[in-house]
Amino acid sequence: GAIHTQYWWVQPDGERIRVLPKHGNSGNIYTREVEKGTVKNSTLMIRRSCLLELSGILEHYRTSGDLDIVLRLAYRHGFGFVERPLVEVMARPGSLSRDAPRNHTNRAEILENLLTVFPDMDTTSRSATLRKAAKYYRKAARGAAEDGERPRARELYRKALSLHFSFRTLMGYLSAM
Repeated sequence: GAIHTQYWWVQPDGERIRVLPKHGNSGNIYTREVEKGTVKNSTLMIRRSCLLELSGILEHYRTSGDLDIVLRLAYRHGFGFVERPLVEVMARPGSLSRDAPRNHTNRAEILENLLTVFPDMDTTSRSATLRKAAKYYRKAARGAAEDGERPRARELYRKALSLHFSFRTLMGYLSAM
């Protein structure tokens, strides 16, 4: 259904820093992609027929929308991996992808939505999806707590705990009280 490649991570001055990912995923990559997130959307090549069959993509997110597409594709189709950097990716200061609290919340909501999109999800994939969504909510909660938004932090910690219990999340919730 799709192929992704390695890429050069480039500084704003154009200096190539390193090639990522070190080890790409091929075949059935859904669970590994949820856990590790190695597919970079700018390296993705998708069969048109596979892209056209996707529906219900969460388009209202300003960031992280590519995660929804990649995971929906990965759930339904195999992926190939080209072990050669064919793209340069540059992180620019002030880019939307640098808005960590929003990104964490968006990603958690996308993962939660996938559980309803694929109600037949196998136990391993479902468990990985719940764990990762909880982790993103926990990260967003930590950011809210650091910004002094304790009620928001508690709400996000509660969401994380409702998806997957961890002592780290519980301790965060208690410290936000």
